[in-house]
Amino acid sequence: MMIKVLLHIMRLEIQDLKELFENEISVKYILEDLICYDSSVEDNKQKAISLMKEQDFDILGFKENNRISHFIDKKGKVRTIKIEDIITEVTPLSDVMNLLTQKKRLFVLRNNIITGIVTRADLQKTPVLLFLFGILSIFEVLCTELIRKCYIGDEWETGIEYSLIGAKKTFKKLKEKNEELELLDCTYLSTKLDVLSNTEVFHDLLNQIGEKSDEDKDYLLKNVKDLRNSVFHPRDYLKEKGWNDINQIYKKIEMLIKKIEALLK
Repeated sequence: MMIKVLLHIMRLEIQDLKELFENEISVKYILEDLICYDSSVEDNKQKAISLMKEQDFDILGFKENNRISHFIDKKGKVRTIKIEDIITEVTPLSDVMNLLTQKKRLFVLRNNIITGIVTRADLQKTPVLLFLFGILSIFEVLCTELIRKCYIGDEWETGIEYSLIGAKKTFKKLKEKNEELELLDCTYLSTKLDVLSNTEVFHDLLNQIGEKSDEDKDYLLKNVKDLRNSVFHPRDYLKEKGWNDINQIYKKIEMLIKKIEALLK
């Protein structure tokens, strides 16, 4: 009975975290103010083109009658801002990541006025790393609980003794401080995924999200491990991988989170 209560509490906490990371961290934390030029001022268009070249901007807002409904590019061509390229400042980062795999930029509304812009370059900012950190942390907690569901006692340790050397050292130090943890809690996500890879349950979950072959499964899990390492220890992986690929990995993690949550109920 106590275990069921603890699992219920854990799921409530995970749901709170999901709502925080998926809904509360929005585009307003990574957008840039949209620099504009006023079309009514003489010679402003040429000044705008010069400014874009100097500052390496791709576009500037085109203000007409004190409203922004167009933008100008480096060649001086004025284009209409399409409705599908406009979002509000409370749009969740998860949605922004998905949209920016298809678009170069998005214009951001504040109080029904376009005042900001967000591009793929803005996805390198700290709030995005924080968002990914949160989702990966939720995923890791669920993987831990799935291992406990799939294995009895310490059976999960079989065949991965070498990977547990560091975890055992950490576990020993924490136990000396009277921390209420188990060895499994001290392992990295990569180890947890290796353990789960030996279970039919996890293979079935991967099948359900479209990873049918062993090669596809191994490739996805490698990418998840690499993403975890790059987020926890930021390096050039995020730039090298490309946000289209990272967004696809994120989507798969999100799908697995939902599948594992359903399984643990």
